Amino acid sequence: MGGDGNPAMNASDDRMGALRREWLAARIVVPVALVAVLAALAYPLFFNAPPAPAAPDDVSAAQPAPVDNGQAADAPDPAAGAMICRTAVAGAQNFGVLPGTAKPSGDGQPKPESLRGRYDCPAEADGAGYRIAVDLICKQFDSQDCVALYSVTNSQGATLYRRQQ
Repeated sequence: MGGDGNPAMNASDDRMGALRREWLAARIVVPVALVAVLAALAYPLFFNAPPAPAAPDDVSAAQPAPVDNGQAADAPDPAAGAMICRTAVAGAQNFGVLPGTAKPSGDGQPKPESLRGRYDCPAEADGAGYRIAVDLICKQFDSQDCVALYSVTNSQGATLYRRQQ
């Protein structure tokens, strides 16, 4: 008298087997999904951060130190500075924060901020003044990929745009 003769027992055993398989699948799928979600949340933190400063190598150590001509150590040369501010204005226009008539104002040169690699560019459009803060993340100042828009404020100090950290 085995379980073969009772159809109710066979159905119950089949349901228990299916339940065990589903429980095993859930124990595998849920942790994998949790790891995938955490990886997706952590990706911007690790891959959108500005690169760490490169360690000096033997070749750069053998080169003479640049001559200090009174400019701040972080200040780019005037041609590069003008390019930085033009690129900053173009980036703010591409984001839709500044109108298409915006252009760098003043001397067109960026001012270093307290955070290394961040510069402030004055701009104007239709009689309104703006300040555009950008982060330099590489040395090609004419590329939108190297001048990362950080914030845009108007002349009253209201923040029009700020990059999320």
